[in-house]
Amino acid sequence: AETVRNERKKHQTSEQDALVVLSGDNDDDDAKADASGCAQLLARDDVDAVDLCVAVSVAPKLAEQCLRAGKHVLSEKPIAATLPASEAAVKMYRDAPGFGKLVYAVAENYRCESAFQAAAAAVEAGKIGRPLMADMV
Repeated sequence: AETVRNERKKHQTSEQDALVVLSGDNDDDDAKADASGCAQLLARDDVDAVDLCVAVSVAPKLAEQCLRAGKHVLSEKPIAATLPASEAAVKMYRDAPGFGKLVYAVAENYRCESAFQAAAAAVEAGKIGRPLMADMV
């Protein structure tokens, strides 16, 4: 795949600007090299959040850099390549200086579905017992 580096496009929304930075491809060495180039972007005061759309092998490290820079993070799924790496990413978030103030979330569209929100509310309210299995169609 062709690598697109440092191509910036500014998009105006009704509420705020979004800076989109396209960088890297599926090659891990490229992604690792690009990770070191994020410092300038993360140092900007006008960047509040980062949407990580990168190889899963480097996503946890980039998320850590973003959180340590005081940025909210939305990471594409999966959060990491293995269960131990995923657990380490969650621990890293909980240990980060901004824990409780910064959001570290995995992009999962089901959480916005009204049926899933209603089911979660029913569980939290004690209307139904603890779910043992779910079948999502």
